[in-house]
Amino acid sequence: MALSYCGGEEDLLLEIIGDIVNESSEISERMRKSLETGDIDAYRIDSHSIKGSMATIGLKDFSERAKKHEFAARDNDMNFINADAESFIEDYIKLCDKLSNIN
Repeated sequence: MALSYCGGEEDLLLEIIGDIVNESSEISERMRKSLETGDIDAYRIDSHSIKGSMATIGLKDFSERAKKHEFAARDNDMNFINADAESFIEDYIKLCDKLSNIN
């Protein structure tokens, strides 16, 4: 699916995956800091970014999870965010670690 989203261009897909992996540490750290400082808009923006990047490479389930976080931040649903944010961030890091093994 991811390859079809990239017009069958394997090099393009690998470049996109590389970009996602390279940005993952910065995004996850920024998300944690956003939660610590109460900057929910910044958390929303990073959740939106994850949503898009995961959709681009065909990981729809994780994209949907990121969408839930994006919309919870938009709606200031701190109960949802506080209950799932750390797990979401950890799963994002693990997923990106797995993606880093794709050559």
